[in-house]
Amino acid sequence: MREELMAEGRLERQGRLQFLRHRTLKEKLTRLYIVRRCILLLIFWREQEDE
Repeated sequence: MREELMAEGRLERQGRLQFLRHRTLKEKLTRLYIVRRCILLLIFWREQEDE
């Protein structure tokens, strides 16, 4: 009985860690997307200004 509770606790902790890793990865990808869009915007804005 005790071993089952410990195993469930471990799985619960692993689930929380996996959720936190997923959320962190998602935030990093979102930031990367925003930075990439800003850089592209600045590049194309300067090209139009030069013409």
